[in-house]
Amino acid sequence: MQAIILQIVGLLIITTLIVLFYSKPNIESVETKTYAKLIGLNFLFLVVGISTYIVAKLIGNFNLINILQKTYMSILALLNLYSMFYCISIYDKEEKLSNFKKILLSITIISILLIIALPLNVIFEGDLLDGEGLSYDVALWHTILSFTFFLIITLYLLIKKYSLKKISPYIILIILYLIGFLIRRCYKELIFEGFFYAYILFIMYNTIENPDVKMAKELAFQKKLADESSRKTLSLIEDMSEELKSSVKDLELISNTKIDKNNIKELNNVLSSFQENSVKLNDKISSILDLAVVKSEPRIVTYKYETLDMLDKLKQFLEIEKEDKIKLEMKISNKLPSVLYGDEAGIIKVVLYFFDLVSSILSKKNILLEIDNIKVGNFAKLRFKFITNDKSILNYVAEDKKTKKLKLKITNSINYEIINNLLDKTNGNITIIKDKDNINLILSVNQRLISEYDIISKKEENRNIKIKYHNYSGKKLLLVDNNNLKLKEMKTLLKPYNIDVTVAQNLEEMGSKLSEDEIFDMIIIDDIIPNFEIDSFAKEIIKDQNGILNYIKKQAKYNIATIIMVTPNNKNIEEQYIKYGFNDYIIKPVNKENIDKILNKYFKVKE
Repeated sequence: MQAIILQIVGLLIITTLIVLFYSKPNIESVETKTYAKLIGLNFLFLVVGISTYIVAKLIGNFNLINILQKTYMSILALLNLYSMFYCISIYDKEEKLSNFKKILLSITIISILLIIALPLNVIFEGDLLDGEGLSYDVALWHTILSFTFFLIITLYLLIKKYSLKKISPYIILIILYLIGFLIRRCYKELIFEGFFYAYILFIMYNTIENPDVKMAKELAFQKKLADESSRKTLSLIEDMSEELKSSVKDLELISNTKIDKNNIKELNNVLSSFQENSVKLNDKISSILDLAVVKSEPRIVTYKYETLDMLDKLKQFLEIEKEDKIKLEMKISNKLPSVLYGDEAGIIKVVLYFFDLVSSILSKKNILLEIDNIKVGNFAKLRFKFITNDKSILNYVAEDKKTKKLKLKITNSINYEIINNLLDKTNGNITIIKDKDNINLILSVNQRLISEYDIISKKEENRNIKIKYHNYSGKKLLLVDNNNLKLKEMKTLLKPYNIDVTVAQNLEEMGSKLSEDEIFDMIIIDDIIPNFEIDSFAKEIIKDQNGILNYIKKQAKYNIATIIMVTPNNKNIEEQYIKYGFNDYIIKPVNKENIDKILNKYFKVKE
């Protein structure tokens, strides 16, 4: 029995693998289907091998042994075939080598037919069970072919730097083939082929992307994220609840207080408290809504924009955002590219949120903002360096145990979550560098490079372009956009013209504003707002040539002279808007020049 001891061990291994593999569901991939055939064939291979030895020992019927040996060699050929198929499946995910697999299948079928048809001389002496003859030679040559294939493919995968985990079974298989060859020369009685294959299949089992394990890990990760998100949301709701309770208490106190000259001071204190709580509550609600918008936006809007214009807008917003107690200095590199392609609004938004976050956790409100870039292939890595000497910020900085790099450690901050969501969409990141005197918080965002002219030269050009801001006081304009930052940007651009500006963030809100008594002289509407994307708008136009215009006119109940569409640079869409009734369009990105051009075109100047 010593001769088949390894075969018996192999049978136990493969039986265990079959139970493990079929006890849980598996995805229908080429890899798992091939593995299922391999474990089934190896089970048969071991059963036939052990049976042949038992029959030879107990019965000694050479005709039956001959049939069993040929069956054994035929199954070995199939094992070799499907091992080659499994090897191919590792890197041939799109099944481009289907013709090559057909060739291997044809060679194997011919080999099996020859093994069955050609003569085999069974050798059985003591514990030695072997064979010789043409049938045995065919089986041997098919095995040599398989070994050569494994050797070539494994070397190729190693050169291509494929995962060692995936190709380790074949490295081990090659080693075992060589060991088996040496064992056969020294100890011919030992039958080991089935055990070797069972061992290899055991290793393969651990390299298969087990869908159950993968799914469990993914579900656990998603659950962790969901729990974290729920925890943050609950924390925010609790904060909002407390602030709402405070505001309600203040209101109750105000309503129950009789106003007279003796309690004016007390009442002023209550009103101040109410105002403060209301502002805090409003800020939190706005942040939650902004986060919802950021998470729900399926894509970012990318277009060509001028770096100088983007930085001018950013500077204006930073001046608006920063409190009086915050001292902010900006330094802009003269090596920035003049034109970039990417998400201009997204960059401004994430920088503003990051500025708010940094300024809120600083004790000393002195910030230096340096803006430069690093060229990486066809991309410009824009870097916004927030530099401070305030060491208190280190309370919010921790060292990553794996990378040993510094990272922000901020909890229960909805602004920080918004920043991370925006960075994910813009392929950006945050880096923290600490030197002797300062802490550098670096916000990096990748944008596609279009032009490499220095920004200084662009400034010189723009100095010759002076916009005369005409006075359009008395004119009423409705802005429609779901993006708070874009609305703020547009209001900033329109401010010098003294226009009365009203905003709406969706079609329902626009309809409500239009149905009021107020009469608007112009509507400027963005083509990407909830319920109103380019695709859905195109469908609306097809259905009704006047499309959304009819909706606007119906809600307004009066004739709005001018309706302007804000749109990406797409000639077909622009022509469509004009064809079906829009008076004009503004090409994104919106800047001083195109706003001035539109206003001067449709409004009369007030001297």
